[in-house]
Amino acid sequence: MPIASRGTSSGEEVMTTRILSALALVLLLPFAAAVSPQARAQSYPAKAVRFVVPLPAGGATDVIARAVSQRLSEMWGQQIIVENKGGANTQIGAEAVAKSAPDGYIAPRDVGSDACCQSVPLP
Repeated sequence: MPIASRGTSSGEEVMTTRILSALALVLLLPFAAAVSPQARAQSYPAKAVRFVVPLPAGGATDVIARAVSQRLSEMWGQQIIVENKGGANTQIGAEAVAKSAPDGYIAPRDVGSDACCQSVPLP
């Protein structure tokens, strides 16, 4: 039975909950491999990791990226830099990631409908 038909929440509340749940899942799933014992055995990360948020600072995406980065920084013992590169409908941030070295130390963070395809899991 769909949540909206139970009568306990308005459709708007249900949609907000679903969006926030999907956002949390998209942001946290790529790190599942990075925190596994096999990944830790490879001594990753050996240097600071950059998260590129292709939206302006202060929004929900920025807040979530900073919260995730703080926890990962504590777990990994390495600095994680959250870099906001907003503008051009997220293309400036995407271009910065595309032009970066493919060394696994930069990760795009996005919340679009195709975010699962744009998020690159860390090694």
